[in-house]
Amino acid sequence: MKIFGFPVPFTKQVEAVTETEVNSLVASGGGGGWFNVVRETAAGAWQSMLAPAHNPREVLSFSAVFACITAIASDIAKLRVMLVEETDEDVCIEIDVDDYPVLQKPNRYQNWIQFISCWIVSKLVYGNAYTFKEREKAGGRVVAVYVLDPRRVQVIVPDSDNIYYELSPDKLSGILEKIYVPASEIIHDVMTQVFGHPLCGVSPLFAAGCSALQGKYIQSGSTKFFENMSRPSGVLTYEGKLDSEDAAKIKDEWNANYSGQNIGRVALINAKLKYEPIASVPPQEAQMLQQLEWTIADVARCYHVPLFKIGGPIPSGSTLEQLNQTYYNDCLQILIESFEATLGEGIGLKKGQYIQLDLNGLVRMDGVAQATFLKTMVSGTIMAPNEARKTMNLPKKPGGDSLFIQQQNYSTEAIAKRDGKEDPFARQQTRSTDAAPPPPPLSSDDGEDNDVNALTDYIVENLKWAA
Repeated sequence: MKIFGFPVPFTKQVEAVTETEVNSLVASGGGGGWFNVVRETAAGAWQSMLAPAHNPREVLSFSAVFACITAIASDIAKLRVMLVEETDEDVCIEIDVDDYPVLQKPNRYQNWIQFISCWIVSKLVYGNAYTFKEREKAGGRVVAVYVLDPRRVQVIVPDSDNIYYELSPDKLSGILEKIYVPASEIIHDVMTQVFGHPLCGVSPLFAAGCSALQGKYIQSGSTKFFENMSRPSGVLTYEGKLDSEDAAKIKDEWNANYSGQNIGRVALINAKLKYEPIASVPPQEAQMLQQLEWTIADVARCYHVPLFKIGGPIPSGSTLEQLNQTYYNDCLQILIESFEATLGEGIGLKKGQYIQLDLNGLVRMDGVAQATFLKTMVSGTIMAPNEARKTMNLPKKPGGDSLFIQQQNYSTEAIAKRDGKEDPFARQQTRSTDAAPPPPPLSSDDGEDNDVNALTDYIVENLKWAA
């Protein structure tokens, strides 16, 4: 099969586009012409507002950027992928993934942790995650998915009804030549659309790029500064006048004996010289450290990551559970739900089936909080004991599949019936005003067995009367 004149090197169920259709679209400039979504000198360069001379790795190597990206990607990647199905009661339950081999292993060289991490990193760095589908020969079912390098993907909108993706060679994903595929073969997860185009995702580096570069330059300059030991720890003063030769000799002797690795040694100097120490952290350097802290906070703000997640102080007055909930609401939730929706639509799930990530992985290490939550769910008749045990990876126990509630609890309907009486607090009357039947006469002539039977019948009748 060929698309745009190029062969597809693997089995795909792709709608081919003829050269005639291509030329017609180009000539008419359909929908604003080709390559009308993103115009840039290098894919991804515009998103971080970097000049062509700057290497993007300078931004990504800044500690705050690296910490934010890895923290978010790691927290989402550790969540288990589940296939759930909606029941007649509008409740989603987890089902087996036997009908979808792609949910057992995403592709030939990645597991789900690596795949999700690659997906999220692509969004956080480039603003877009492009995932290519591999289909089986018969039926066209998706059997593998590959996260592509965003720098090798170009979105093309030839007209209002069609969207195509230009894919440059990517041998790891099986793309050996440049090809064009329709949108049905790409799962496109888009980050924030600041510029208004639905296919144009923008990375947080668009806003954090300058702060990241500034922080990188502060660290680089400080490294060179201390590497050369350019900051004097003290000054030698002389009351008289020294010629240039004597001054140079004293300077060289001091640097050789008391600088570099010799800092801290006892100095023996000429009596006419006076040593005046300098503060260890001058005001200029203190301001530099404050500026560096500001750049870290600005990068974290663009990624919506709380500072305590990347090594900052834990805010006082807040519990860890509250902080993690804020982190989930502000940062993780939109990324998780977007991943679930786009992946589920991309692999073609049946109606009523959805992809969900198991959020229990976010609190796996917080055993006290998880145990308190499960206890509340069971005692509140929301979860059965065996369901709570399953969450803790514990086996079922007999009788644990039922919901439990205390006997003294009454429904609101029963309470309403009680309050509808003339005297709601009166003692409950028996259903029958008849007196209880008298006990049967016991006769020794009937024998002991007949007496026992008669007494048993009497007890049964009294139970019926009391009911």
